[in-house]
Amino acid sequence: MRSELAGRVRLLIFFVCFVVFFISPVTVLSDSKFALLTAECLLKDHTPSLSRFEIPGLDPRALPARRFLPRPEKFYQLVHHGGRVLYAYPHGSSFLSLPFVAVLDAFGVSPVRNGRIYDPVAEALLEKLLASLLMAATASLFFEIGIHARLSVVWSVILAAGGTFGSQIWSSASRTLWSQTWEALLATCVVLLLLRANEGSVRSCWIGVLLGWMFFVRPTAVVSILGVTLYLWLFYRQAFASYMSMLLVWMLIFVIYWLKIFGQVLPDYYHQGDFLKLTHAAVVLPAILISPSRGLLIFVPTIPMAVYLLARYWKVVDHRIALLAVGIICGNLLVVACYPIWWGGWSYGPRLLTGTIPWFVLLGALDCHCLASDDIRCRPILLWFGFALLLLSVTINGWGAISWKTVLWNKEVAVDRFPDMVWNWRYPQFLAGL
Repeated sequence: MRSELAGRVRLLIFFVCFVVFFISPVTVLSDSKFALLTAECLLKDHTPSLSRFEIPGLDPRALPARRFLPRPEKFYQLVHHGGRVLYAYPHGSSFLSLPFVAVLDAFGVSPVRNGRIYDPVAEALLEKLLASLLMAATASLFFEIGIHARLSVVWSVILAAGGTFGSQIWSSASRTLWSQTWEALLATCVVLLLLRANEGSVRSCWIGVLLGWMFFVRPTAVVSILGVTLYLWLFYRQAFASYMSMLLVWMLIFVIYWLKIFGQVLPDYYHQGDFLKLTHAAVVLPAILISPSRGLLIFVPTIPMAVYLLARYWKVVDHRIALLAVGIICGNLLVVACYPIWWGGWSYGPRLLTGTIPWFVLLGALDCHCLASDDIRCRPILLWFGFALLLLSVTINGWGAISWKTVLWNKEVAVDRFPDMVWNWRYPQFLAGL
């Protein structure tokens, strides 16, 4: 009976989230521009080359052959390498989007007009449609994480609502096909498989596949790869060989692809680690945590509550998987703090930390299980306070999804030229337009 109810609720969550995501007005097209066009080329031409398409305003000869850190120019997403116009960002999102593009092509819908002219408006709408579907699926998996963490259906719904509407999942990842969009879905699948491993079912091969694709989608996935690899080595030694075999097989496939397309073992985008500066971390870390326009704790105020509950119930939570989640979150914080463009360009809030949300949802599930079964006197106060923080999180992230003023804020303060503007409490991004 409970499984039937959970199944119906899971479908309802998917449907509601998809509708909310898709009707939310804000739609952006920046880093992901040309991602679906690349998928179109892969599907029809079996190559990522965009050379045969007419891209309005583009002179391929003006494109650089290599590109490292993004620059604020019209076609910063592209390079001209080996006589071909190529999408410079990771191609993982384009490959994973192939089924979606194939279905749309069957109905005559694509980001191309007249068979050869690129249509950025169509790409923006199609990316929003796909991102809405992917993040609705992620929301359903958040609910599933709650169920596997032994939460009731009601508590699992609350967990899914907080993780979805009260975070960058709504305000950023569902707005367009950022690389964080696929990363968040894949990371959520990994979290769910790790929870199932605690129940005795270790699907190590699938974990290896998912982490390999996460790296193909976004290089910061290396933090999750290192954390999960150590976790499986320490606690699931019997499944480690199959996990590593599958991970290495996919890594080899991706290296062969990169050599064939870019002539490099790792494309330039993956060499951005060369620009990481540990000395910047002490200065930048406060900005990505508590600044009014990029602070994770400001845009997702439920996180301090989750951290408090984790500390309160530390003696009874599963230390192994909790430490894994904390380690991966801290690793991602450190990587972003060391990154030169730590504010994430024209985005809303802490977009670069979207990949940490599935791990926070895991911690939230552990917290909720302990809180729901605790009969302490202050429990009602904690519940009401947590509910208030949840409403605040939903309000902040919902505003980023429905108000175009929050997008224009990036231009008004010239955030790429003056990143210190993220500290301006007189005009924080989440209050733009109010």
